[in-house]
Amino acid sequence: MSPHQVVGLAVRLFAIWLAVQGVPYLVVASNMPMVGGPTVSYIQGATFAVVALALWLFPMTLAHRLLARVPPDDPISVTSRELLQVALVVTGILLLALKLPALLWYFARWFLIQVNDKYLTETPLEVNAQIIVTAIQVAAGIALIAMPSQVAKWMAPRLRG
Repeated sequence: MSPHQVVGLAVRLFAIWLAVQGVPYLVVASNMPMVGGPTVSYIQGATFAVVALALWLFPMTLAHRLLARVPPDDPISVTSRELLQVALVVTGILLLALKLPALLWYFARWFLIQVNDKYLTETPLEVNAQIIVTAIQVAAGIALIAMPSQVAKWMAPRLRG
């Protein structure tokens, strides 16, 4: 498998995971007691479904945008730096898979606090700290996905490639 195929496979696995994560929002939306009805839950579930569908349909497009092109005559030979870039992209996808739902939950909670005319300062300090840590982890995942070559050069400047 070429590095692009590995990233494409990871993107498709992430799409499946996103679709599975979005189902509960769509199924139990009508049973959730909240201000404004189940609209927020439907929007969250639909967002998961749309993103999962887009990632499922276009994994190689995303892989080609994330990694440098490999010559078509020799897709098997991979440099150490390319392997590191693939590992960074897959790690970024894993970070997003683990932390993005929590961050979306915090945003939904913030939205409900605003609707109920409460202030974010009324939430416990531990919750605000968790929001900051989760946002940093999501940002790190996005950075690993968006800039794998720069991160690989920073992490291992002596690798060939």
